[in-house]
Amino acid sequence: IVFFDEKGQKVIKVRNPFAKSAIKQMHSQDAIYEHLVHNVLFTNTRYLFVGISEDVDGVRIILSQPYISKKFMPCSQEEIDRYLMEGLGLKPENRYFYGNDYIAVTDVSSEGDNVLTDGTQLYFIDPIIMMKKPAIEVLNYYYEQLK
Repeated sequence: IVFFDEKGQKVIKVRNPFAKSAIKQMHSQDAIYEHLVHNVLFTNTRYLFVGISEDVDGVRIILSQPYISKKFMPCSQEEIDRYLMEGLGLKPENRYFYGNDYIAVTDVSSEGDNVLTDGTQLYFIDPIIMMKKPAIEVLNYYYEQLK
């Protein structure tokens, strides 16, 4: 569920941490860490952890994220490919996934609305990140890359 804040500068997302878990092949203890990995990879659309709630069918994670307005345009698949491959060192694994030894990213095609551009930067809004190793190893790997 997505809400706008009162100033229209960010969105509040109430997410089921296990949504799309079949795609992500996620261990339950790693559910919250997907958002930390997103923050390392896609810094201009970082999530802020707001809290935890519950719903009739389980726990929900509450996050906020900068609002990327409709003035931003869809980008080309070539721009997405270049960013993921050159910028993040991911390689196409199949038609839908880009990955390395630690993660795979999907839901990032130019046909959707999860990747937008302002003409200078790409904004990955809601990609699906699958961790191939335990979250702590993935985060350690990416934090080492930042040094």
